[in-house]
Amino acid sequence: MAYDFSTDATPRQQKATDGFLVMDEGSPDVPGLVTSFIQKSRTEPATTYTFALTDSGFLIFASGASPAFTLPLGAAVAFETGTEFILRHTGTGRMLVNITGAGTLNGKTAGVLAMPPNQDVLFWESAPDVWEAILPPEKYAIAIVMAAGAFNL
Repeated sequence: MAYDFSTDATPRQQKATDGFLVMDEGSPDVPGLVTSFIQKSRTEPATTYTFALTDSGFLIFASGASPAFTLPLGAAVAFETGTEFILRHTGTGRMLVNITGAGTLNGKTAGVLAMPPNQDVLFWESAPDVWEAILPPEKYAIAIVMAAGAFNL
């Protein structure tokens, strides 16, 4: 449920009273997505987890050791286009987030995101089975999206 501030003449007047307001000026890859309103947070202690419809709008703290999370295809979980959530890796070891099947993550089919501890990433579904992992600018160098099986950190 992304709010497109590119159509709003006064975007900075929005108020966050019940959640986290995350501002992003957008990027050449994701124009028009400039904010995310995350209303709830929870901790996911599992070392393996598949995202669900109930994760939409959440700040999720992944606290397991070397967790592996999965973005499922729409055939398994019917995410609405525009669904977003923030994932924060608070556990230890490298975290992997992958998309199943023919889905894409930052343009990579069956892509994998490798995250070190203390990394935050906004996940946004821009079209069915097309996910964008939007990282804070200062952390681009330490979280990498690549083709499945191609990482060597």
